[in-house]
Amino acid sequence: MKTIKIFLIFTALVFGACAKQKPETTDSADDVTTIAVQPIKIGELMPYTVFPEHIDDYRRGWRLAVEEINAKGGVLGRPLEVIARDEQCDPGVAIRVAQELLDRDNVFMWLGAGCTASAITDLSKRLRVPFISSWTGYDSLVWENQHPYHFGFGAPVRVLAEIYADLAAQQPHTRWATVGPNAQYGYDMVGAFVNALKERRPDIEIVEQQWPSLSNVAAAETIQALANKEPEALYLMVYGADLAKLLRQGRARGFFENKFVIGDQTGLEFILNTLGSETPVGWHACGYPTDLDETHPGGRFAARFNKRFGLLPDRTAAEAYTAIYFTKAAIEKAGRVDREAFITTLPGMSLDTPFGNLHVREKDLQVEIACWFGKTNVKDGKGVFVDYEWVDAEQYFPSDEEIAAMRG
Repeated sequence: MKTIKIFLIFTALVFGACAKQKPETTDSADDVTTIAVQPIKIGELMPYTVFPEHIDDYRRGWRLAVEEINAKGGVLGRPLEVIARDEQCDPGVAIRVAQELLDRDNVFMWLGAGCTASAITDLSKRLRVPFISSWTGYDSLVWENQHPYHFGFGAPVRVLAEIYADLAAQQPHTRWATVGPNAQYGYDMVGAFVNALKERRPDIEIVEQQWPSLSNVAAAETIQALANKEPEALYLMVYGADLAKLLRQGRARGFFENKFVIGDQTGLEFILNTLGSETPVGWHACGYPTDLDETHPGGRFAARFNKRFGLLPDRTAAEAYTAIYFTKAAIEKAGRVDREAFITTLPGMSLDTPFGNLHVREKDLQVEIACWFGKTNVKDGKGVFVDYEWVDAEQYFPSDEEIAAMRG
């Protein structure tokens, strides 16, 4: 099992007292003893082997945050250490490694859990261990099954679905098809989009839905199944190499011509890098702009990230970076490394982040975060994210009455 540790050892220099008493282990009052300060450990679980390109950037985000924090003295005088484990998009594996992180590594909390957040949040509730779900925002976690130990730092499914549906409903097309991964997040996200779209446009017909396996899309069969139903518009939730395969098959058959396409997260840097000159032009997508100037906190973050790694960040890197800094702020506000104190100090906190100022809502422990929404394009043979704007999340969050109804 792959284990990655980012750990900066602090040392304390202990000198002789004013009376210059001799230390027990030395013969001189001028000798120095080095004492290692115990780190504050965070257990991180992500699908490293399932989405390597995607998760590598996420990992760089928390690495940068940890390095910056430790270089400035750590948290309450102690260094942060992140111990990363591969959850393989398998709930059973996730529970096992989360328990190992707790029992063997003595972590203070858990972070991440891309595909397996539902399993980890149940464990978090049972064991009373804080868990920041920093990558996915299942509605069931955020609202239906929320508890005091779970904090949502990814954009909620409902929020993203409502953003996409607002745009889709403005189009004249009535025949839609969807493609999403055969996984919980795929079913949740596609289902939320379809429901939100039909609420706005009851005349919409979903003519086809495809559910390819994660990282193993049967591109030719998928494109043929879609083409058979002659959709006018598409909602695609396919990433990386799978998306590249679909694009090649679709272009070979002229399938994407004259179709309106929402490409979910296609505006993310790692996807644009994967597609390169094959990036579709004019697809609508959430993404992370890498050309913000340094008057914006996202531009300053991108500059630091690029200086450290020689790369530009995507949204996942910014989310991981943000989660680490909120963790730091909550521990410092509590004044001690204590789980019960942590879960009472984090709600209601606001912090300047690469996305701007973000707030942890007290009513559902969810950060008010949405996305930059824009279009994909090609420039100098590379995929780029253009014509973007930041979407205010607050307008898309459910009302107090809706939250109460979801919780039963």
